[in-house]
Amino acid sequence: MVRRRPRLGEWDDSVPGMRRKPIVHRDGIEMTVYRLEPSSLFPAHSHPEAQFAYLVSGGGVQRVDGIVRRVRAGDAWYIPPSSPHEFETDPRGTVMVINVLVSQPGGTSPQAAVAQRLLAEAATLSISDTAYDGPNRPKRARASAST
Repeated sequence: MVRRRPRLGEWDDSVPGMRRKPIVHRDGIEMTVYRLEPSSLFPAHSHPEAQFAYLVSGGGVQRVDGIVRRVRAGDAWYIPPSSPHEFETDPRGTVMVINVLVSQPGGTSPQAAVAQRLLAEAATLSISDTAYDGPNRPKRARASAST
């Protein structure tokens, strides 16, 4: 089954338990807001683009390349290109996450330049980085999930 790409700025709810709203799709950058219902699963998948994500609200369990970690509102992460990943939401509360997919763009537009910088910075990250605050900035200290 081929899903149609939703139009920019419009919510799409063609997948049960998930709504998505694309915000930007230009010159190698695709930004989408996702709203996931409690106890839902964003199934395992991969894509050729690098992925940056910020969890606005809620929490859940993220699996990336076999690494499992608990994430909560305020966490940000990076997923390398072609890495299998999935996300399972907690049973309490709706999850809202902002995803940014970055591919290797061509051209010299400002958006292409931003995508190229993001990919250059991403090359220094690993899947085990649980928080990313930009280049040359330390990761935020995180309390364990049991606190």
